[in-house]
Amino acid sequence: MKTRIFMSVVLVVSFITPLIADEISTTECMKLISGTWVNNEHQDFGKWGKQIRYENGTADLYTEVSDIELNRESRIIINEAWTDSEENIWFKAHTFSGEYFEGAAPANFALYKLSNSQNVLEYIWSFYDYPTEIDPDHIFYRIYYRQE
Repeated sequence: MKTRIFMSVVLVVSFITPLIADEISTTECMKLISGTWVNNEHQDFGKWGKQIRYENGTADLYTEVSDIELNRESRIIINEAWTDSEENIWFKAHTFSGEYFEGAAPANFALYKLSNSQNVLEYIWSFYDYPTEIDPDHIFYRIYYRQE
């Protein structure tokens, strides 16, 4: 009896798992996040008011939404991307910016979430390893809204 229950659980999990987390190509993910992202509340060094992201993984960072003078360049390398059951896109990336922009070592590790509407980009970063969740109360949490 225990064997049948175990086998049933394995079969159910193996059929449901692809529905919960489908992989998405990193190239497709880069295309989806390209564009201008803003947050009027993020207007401080390290909390950029505006990010302009490009399909090649680079980004121009501006302190304030209204700035036209570039403050810093950044780039990301997406290592893994997937969609969840609500069609949100999640991805893990290494971020390189500032003195690390051209370097071999990433400045940090980040977990991103692109909303299913593709209009909200949230992320959280760490110096040491990929975060396991996006916590809006964390000091390194960021949220941006697509500017049309």
